[in-house]
Amino acid sequence: STIGKREASAAILQFQGKILPMETDAIRVAERVRGRLMRYFERTQSPVPEMVHGKDDKGAPLKKKHEHLFVLPRANRLGRIDHVLLFTTCAGGFAPGLADAISQLRQIVWIEPVRAALSWMGRSDDAQVRPLARAVRSSTPFVTARHWRKGRGSVWEFIKNEVGRECSNHGLPSPVDIRQFGDLRPRRFRRNREGDAALAGYDIQITFAEDVRTPFALGYGCHFGLGQFEKA
Repeated sequence: STIGKREASAAILQFQGKILPMETDAIRVAERVRGRLMRYFERTQSPVPEMVHGKDDKGAPLKKKHEHLFVLPRANRLGRIDHVLLFTTCAGGFAPGLADAISQLRQIVWIEPVRAALSWMGRSDDAQVRPLARAVRSSTPFVTARHWRKGRGSVWEFIKNEVGRECSNHGLPSPVDIRQFGDLRPRRFRRNREGDAALAGYDIQITFAEDVRTPFALGYGCHFGLGQFEKA
């Protein structure tokens, strides 16, 4: 760890195992990591932090995107998920107890158990972990949180508007250029959380007028590994 747990707002869990998950299963891996974190708090009889649960004390979904914990599975060059980046852009950093929960996560269940170990903990604006970039491209499909309907213009205009809206919701600057690439690759990815229907996904490149921290995530499932954007 580079800083104390009380100041931490980001962490990396390194994976090891005979069969590492494919990048196409990012959303499933993120859900299982979150499930392990939830069980930690249940086991220690502590309240599950809102940023992990995703809901406030009244059971309503958190409205501000930055209040959530982002769980972003990251793949190596072979397309296998070998680490998970967890971070929040909330000014207060990790919720009380969350750093301990992350550091004590030892494995997730996959085809075979995948071992997990904390390899780094620090701040979400650390340039070594989240470098700056102006041009970014999706590494997992961008899925719109809302549905296109007739009257909302063309599908592509709707998607561009959704990207811009999501950037605003996440405190990012307005894009100066948004482009779509072929949609064959996104079809290989799981694009739904457990219990939800699969939605269309898109391979998007965004250009900003100023540098932004990467990776970040937008759209449906963004707190679970979908809609990840990294330096183009």
